[in-house]
Amino acid sequence: MKKTPAPPTKSTFNRGKWLIAHCSLLLAISAPAWAQQDATPAVPSAVNIGAAVIPGIMDALLQQHKTPQQLWDDGRLTADLLPDVLNQQPLGRTENQQAAHQLCALLVKQLPQELDDPLALPPRTRLRLAQYFKSIKDARAVTFYEAILSLIKAPREAGVREVFQLSDYYTETGDWEKAAETRLRMKDYTTAEPYLANANVEAARMYVQHGQEEKAQPLYERAEKSSYGWAAGVALLDHGRSLMRLHKYDEAIKVLSTPIAGLYADQIEPIKRMLIGDIYYAQGDLPKAQENMQAALASFHAVENPIQGEGLETIFTSAAKRLQLIEQWTKEPIQVEPKSVQLKVTAEQLQKGPVVQRLRVRTYRDMPLTVAINDTNITAQLLSANEWSVLTDKDANEISEKEVIIKVNSLPSNKSAALLTISSANDAGTKVQIPVNVEVVE
Repeated sequence: MKKTPAPPTKSTFNRGKWLIAHCSLLLAISAPAWAQQDATPAVPSAVNIGAAVIPGIMDALLQQHKTPQQLWDDGRLTADLLPDVLNQQPLGRTENQQAAHQLCALLVKQLPQELDDPLALPPRTRLRLAQYFKSIKDARAVTFYEAILSLIKAPREAGVREVFQLSDYYTETGDWEKAAETRLRMKDYTTAEPYLANANVEAARMYVQHGQEEKAQPLYERAEKSSYGWAAGVALLDHGRSLMRLHKYDEAIKVLSTPIAGLYADQIEPIKRMLIGDIYYAQGDLPKAQENMQAALASFHAVENPIQGEGLETIFTSAAKRLQLIEQWTKEPIQVEPKSVQLKVTAEQLQKGPVVQRLRVRTYRDMPLTVAINDTNITAQLLSANEWSVLTDKDANEISEKEVIIKVNSLPSNKSAALLTISSANDAGTKVQIPVNVEVVE
């Protein structure tokens, strides 16, 4: 279930693309007969000579890299051979896709009458044309995919590929509702739990993205109970994120703490723990946030065979960075720049008015602060961040930025070695002291 759409959040999981398996992942799991190298039985050519000449045509296409148009122009590829050439099994391989599409384009151009009855064409030719029309977003893709699906009768366990591809066609052409409905037709063609669970999750995501949560909810609930660990985990992750967006943190923790089992469940565990850590981080509970981030990293390292291309490395990097931030805030809950003040002023400057020095103060979340300085000739004032604040919107959710203004009003002697104390209003033990050294020069 790779590359399914991300949930309506800017996370991703975002992102990056965040982490969801596509049907290609599933095709490696208990794959039905069709997934085994395009094993649709070939229909013998109606032309006896075809069996003798088609191998030579295939060699010219795939080994000599001749184009179908070139073979058509020199007379080697003819109208009676073209549908059967397109039916050849090697054209199903990824590296031969360009040749297959060129053959389809040639058939559409030279033999348009052959498109009137898809069921009269050889089976792989039907599929190639469906995939070709899908690739160019041509509505005839629906006709050909539906023709293929109409032939599938009980016993089932066929048609999964065609359902996924037809649903993708609707997504690519902007008909998301039809895409969701087509995903849910999966149950008509297979009883394999991985396919069914993935279809439920992907359809649910489409409904959520378009504001139809009431249709998504039963699909997510069904997927969460799946024996296929990956889909069950993804459903729980989506559910947990939706609660997080609503600030229902206790409910989100409960959902994300739900144990899952089955194939690839171990790949989901690091993400669950990281999200729980994010919740505690947002609530300001840094010890629990740290505990869950550490658990996320440990469970990531425990994954024996990470799924490639699913963003698990990105999750690992995010958790490591978050853990670094947590450790930084734990060690230094009040961060001040600069860490010391060294001022040289002239008597003339002091006569004109106070000499001012600004300090930037950052805390995790909005910690109430107090300031004091042990020199009566110097004052310190705490303000909220002004126009020079460089915080981004994302930072502002986690970091509070203020400024302290130090004013040197007068100096009875030529030097002053004062100490500025910035402390938490709620915890006097949480504080930082900044040396303030002022010298009057000529």
